[in-house]
Amino acid sequence: MLYSDYFADAPLHGEKTFRRRYRMSRKLFLGIVNSIREFDSYFKCKMDCTGTLGFTSIQKCTTAMRMLAYGAPGLYKGAKSGCSVVLEAVATQDLWIWHSFFGMPGTHNDINVLQCSPVFAKLVEGHSPPVKFEVHGRHYNKGYYLADGIYPRWSTFVKTISNPMPRGKNAWFAKVHEACRKDVERAFGVLQSRFAIVRFPAQTWSKDQMWEIMTCCVILHNMIIESEQEEPVFDTEPYYSQGPLAQVDHQLPATWTNYLNMRQEI
Repeated sequence: MLYSDYFADAPLHGEKTFRRRYRMSRKLFLGIVNSIREFDSYFKCKMDCTGTLGFTSIQKCTTAMRMLAYGAPGLYKGAKSGCSVVLEAVATQDLWIWHSFFGMPGTHNDINVLQCSPVFAKLVEGHSPPVKFEVHGRHYNKGYYLADGIYPRWSTFVKTISNPMPRGKNAWFAKVHEACRKDVERAFGVLQSRFAIVRFPAQTWSKDQMWEIMTCCVILHNMIIESEQEEPVFDTEPYYSQGPLAQVDHQLPATWTNYLNMRQEI
C-alpha cells in the first residue's frame, strides 16, 4: 500500500502530496534511503526467525521520518508551560543553517549559552576563520554577528540602533540590520514547520539523544534547501558561487595567556 501510494512508477499521490507528508521531494528521500541502507544494516530488509520477510528500507525510513515530521508528546517544558530548548544557530539568507547548539531550559538562556557555544569557544581560542575589514578607519580582525540589545557589548556583536531619527542613516542601518536578523527567525520557522519534533517539547530524557535528533533535523533541513534551491519558493544563491569548500583544520589548543588576551579583545 505504501509503495503503490507514493513510490510506484505511477503513484496514487503526486509530488505535492508526497512533499507534504515527507517534508522533501521523492528524489531526495529515495537518495537518503539508499545511503542509510548502505551505512546501517538495520535499515535493510531481512528475514526474521520464522523466515518471514521483514519491513523494507522505505517502510523503516518512513517511520523514522514520521517521528521527525509530526513529533510526539514531550517532557521538557519551560517556565511558560511551552517547549523551551534554547537553540543557538548561525543561518544565512538562503535558510542554510551553518551552526547549531542547544541547551536545556533553566541552564541556558540567550546570555550564558554563549559560554558553552562551540562558535565562541573557537573565537576566544583564536581558531575562528580569519576575517579582516575596516569601518570608519578602524581595523578589525574578527568576524561579526548581528544581535539584539540583550547580548554583551563585544566587538564581535553588531547591534541595532534603538529609536533612530526618521529618514536618517541610523534609521536605514537599523532597518537593514533588523531585516538581516530576521533570516535566522525565518530559518527557525521553516525548520519548525518541517519537523514538528523540533517545535514541540522533547520526548526523550537523554540530552545526547536530543542532540542527535536536533542535528538530524538541521542536516535534513540543509539537504532540502540544497535539493530545492532552484525552486522559486527558496530564491537562494547558488552554492557554487559562494567560493570553495572549507578545509578541515586541526589546530592546537590556545594557551591560557592567549585565551585571556583573545577574550579581552572581544
